[in-house]
Amino acid sequence: MTLPSYIWHLRGKNQEGPTVVVLGGTHGDELTGLEVVRKLLARFDLLKKPAGIFDRDDIVGNLYVGFGNPEAILRCTRSASDGKNTDLNRAFTPDELNSAPQSDDRADLRRARELAPLLASANFLFDIHGTSSPSEPFVCFGNDTPARRNIYRLIPVRYILTVQHHIYIEGELGTTDEHVARHGGMGLCYEAGQAREVEKMDAILGNTVDLLHAVHAVNPAFMERFAATPRTPAVTTQEVFTIVEKAVAKSDIFTYEPGMDHGWKMVEPNTLMGHFDDGTEERTRRGGMLLFAQAPYRIKKGEGFYYLAEKIG
Repeated sequence: MTLPSYIWHLRGKNQEGPTVVVLGGTHGDELTGLEVVRKLLARFDLLKKPAGIFDRDDIVGNLYVGFGNPEAILRCTRSASDGKNTDLNRAFTPDELNSAPQSDDRADLRRARELAPLLASANFLFDIHGTSSPSEPFVCFGNDTPARRNIYRLIPVRYILTVQHHIYIEGELGTTDEHVARHGGMGLCYEAGQAREVEKMDAILGNTVDLLHAVHAVNPAFMERFAATPRTPAVTTQEVFTIVEKAVAKSDIFTYEPGMDHGWKMVEPNTLMGHFDDGTEERTRRGGMLLFAQAPYRIKKGEGFYYLAEKIG
């Protein structure tokens, strides 16, 4: 397997451990994941070194740390390509990955093909994301499984989100975590709050380090490096939700009613969400938990701009 660009391979001298991938910047405008990866690399004096292979005494197995979508990061945009269907975190479908490369393939698909062998080899993937509008942290993935349950119970978040009805992601799931799952590993997207909430990044780093310890990818010497790193306080209960409805934008321009752009807000049927530029009201068609309300600059006509979820566990 060729090491993808912008991925650092921390190879344990003790190989009796898992293969774990930690990604930030799968979406280039989500700063939380970027900063967590930068802080993790900086702690090992690797941030200013070219990506490559580094043998380490404090890693058990193989730890890969890096940036999901470098071109999008440079652009500070969600994707590296313009237009519809240009999301790296939707490009990991078998049909897309196995199609013959073309000279005009979008940049996000080229990057997906570069990352795909590494992700297919992973026992665990922790892909760190952030939401464009205010939201408390949560964990997101396709379908709930016992293996995922054992991991997300270790993460101090109140809410777990599944996308089992394929409403949020139409067609076959092409996310990083589902690509890992198709090849026998366990992946999840850690939505670490609003993408630009920098004050939470140290705690998210601490939570990520604890995950590495929980899956036996690091030894005590590794953990000692992060002993003073803050962690998010533990939660007493977790609730599992699944997305049941997607609201499609009628225009690129939308103004939310106060507070209606906040994630994990329970709404009733016929709740006024806001107005489009022509004055048309947008009201919820059913009740549920409000999620993924897109920031106004991200709203595009004909695409989903908020979602509703219901509790399943």
